[in-house]
Parts: sequence; structure tokens; C-alpha cells
Amino acid sequence: LHAIALEDACSGYAALRPPNRVSVSVGASENLVIQQPGAPKVNWSADETPYMAEPMDSLSSRLIEAEVFVGPARVGKTASLLLGWMAHNVVNDPGDMLFVQMSKDKAREFSKTDVDRAIRHSDNVRAMKSDRATDSNTFDSLFRHGMWLRIAWPTVSNVSGSTYRYVAITDIDRIEN
Repeated sequence: LHAIALEDACSGYAALRPPNRVSVSVGASENLVIQQPGAPKVNWSADETPYMAEPMDSLSSRLIEAEVFVGPARVGKTASLLLGWMAHNVVNDPGDMLFVQMSKDKAREFSKTDVDRAIRHSDNVRAMKSDRATDSNTFDSLFRHGMWLRIAWPTVSNVSGSTYRYVAITDIDRIEN
């Protein structure tokens, strides 16, 4: 009886549930829908970019502290290592997340195109998003379980004095000094 009462009391609090132990690539395939204007909706799939599964899965390894991925343009890096990781974390293993883009303009563009579309078209991710208007803006999204997604650019105040469980920095070779 006590176990049932505890389960009922905690059922609405996703933050109290243990993480779902699935790999990032599996989490992405189950939760990320890619939708570009004029193109059909498709679930992210390792079948399209099989070379991305291993780097994605290493993002959740306790043995790897940091990962650097270098690759040519248009090979699925953003969809896999950023959007796929985000979708997996939102649904399976929440923790505050920071994406650092090369500039404020690029952070805004990434937010409005890639991130907003991923959240809007991915049912499981969208279901976790807070429905309070004050919890989302161009650079921030708050989710029901308390996870915060921030999209920023490299300034001292954006990358200092904050604690994030997950951090991704893109296009480090193009960051303006």
C-alpha cells in the first residue's frame, strides 16, 4: 500500500524518476523527429548516418570526460551530436544543457531553426516542455522536470559561473576573438 501511495505521489514528477538506461543513439532514434521546411518528417536514424552512433553513444559514457568531433559539413553532426543528444537527455536523462554557438547571431539562428523545429516536431520532447510562456525564449527552454536548455555564444559571462551537466560547443574554429 505504501509503495502504491509513493508511486502515485511521484507519478507527476519526472525529475524523481531514474534515468532510462538507453544509449544516446537509441534515445535519439526513439525521440527525435527531423523536419525541414518542404521535406517530409523523419525520425532520426543511425541507418542514415551509421558513423555518428559511436560518437553519440560516447556522450553518455562515464569514462569519457570530453569529446571532440571533427567532420565535414552536412554529414549529420548537428542532428546527431546536438539535437539527438538533446532529445535523448530531455526524455531519458535530464540535466541542464548548454549549446555554445560561434556568435549571438548563429545562436539565435540555431535556436529558431534546428532546436525549435526539433522540439516542435518530436512528440516526446515537446510533451516534456514547460507550457508556461515565461519558461521559453529564443535562448532558453525549460522542461517540466526542471531541465534547462540554454543556447549561448562565447562570452565570459555566458561560459563562466554556471553549472551544466551537458555542454556542446560548435564550430570552435570559427569563434570570433
